[in-house]
Amino acid sequence: MKTSIKFKKAAIATVAASALVFGGNAAAFAVESVSIPATAESTTPVVAPAANDAYKAAIEAYKSALATYKTAMGEYKAARITYTEAMKAWQATVKPLNDAKKAIATEFNDAIKAANTAYAAAKSAAGTDAAALTAAKTAFNAARNAAMAERKAAEALLTPAPAKPTMPKPVKPVKPTKPVKPSPTPSPTN
Repeated sequence: MKTSIKFKKAAIATVAASALVFGGNAAAFAVESVSIPATAESTTPVVAPAANDAYKAAIEAYKSALATYKTAMGEYKAARITYTEAMKAWQATVKPLNDAKKAIATEFNDAIKAANTAYAAAKSAAGTDAAALTAAKTAFNAARNAAMAERKAAEALLTPAPAKPTMPKPVKPVKPTKPVKPSPTPSPTN
């Protein structure tokens, strides 16, 4: 009996020494080889078959939803590119028209300012002479009407702007969430 106790003490001392030298992993393996064998019944947690089947079904549904999501995302990206290209083409067409409208408006404003300046000068030069004031007012109205007619004629030469793209902006799809793996529940194995 004393020999087996000495042997056990020696084995434990060897395990402790190997733990110091090799670290915890080697010592854990050594302890397992020296320790008393486990009983026939094990209490390691095992996932219930029903939960495991439900998880597998959820994973399959997730994979299917993910494939659908990837397809929808590809369509979304293609639609976004198409929409962006259509908007760029429309903007490239409309920009020269807007620039021409701005130039016409600038010329009109300059003509009106010149008519106002001429009217103010004629008004101040006329003083209290009613005939000169009437002539200045008539000249101002003629210059204003000529500027308006010139603006209308210039705007009539412009081509009408194309319609803005009617394609609605695509909606980004929502990525599905991955199901949570069921946690193992302790159940005795036979």
